[in-house]
Amino acid sequence: VKWMIDRGTLAAVFIAVFFVVTVVAENYLTDRYGWAFGGIGAGLLLFALAPLQRLADRVADAAMPGVKPVGQMTVDERLALYAAQLRAAYHDGHVDAGERRMLESLRQNLSIDAETAMRAEAECTGSEP
Repeated sequence: VKWMIDRGTLAAVFIAVFFVVTVVAENYLTDRYGWAFGGIGAGLLLFALAPLQRLADRVADAAMPGVKPVGQMTVDERLALYAAQLRAAYHDGHVDAGERRMLESLRQNLSIDAETAMRAEAECTGSEP
């Protein structure tokens, strides 16, 4: 989600600036220079990508502080995330088929083996694995 916010912010800023440059070029310059100005504006945006990326990173960090990609998570952090989702799934005392599919997908995405997941579920429910 954080990655999507980051990339979405960058895309939105890029598109907004490009359209503003294009509209200004069409409204204030002749037809002959409008397209050239729009092309120059688009070219300048390529040089502005690094500062725009930093802006997008700050927006994503502000929206979701302390979140890191799964690839940067330690094994303990992955297990803690899985355990938190187990507790949420068991909030009503059982896990339905949809919740089970979600947990299985999460287990695979977090690279947690099935045996470890079964132990975590047993700890969550207080039962034997």
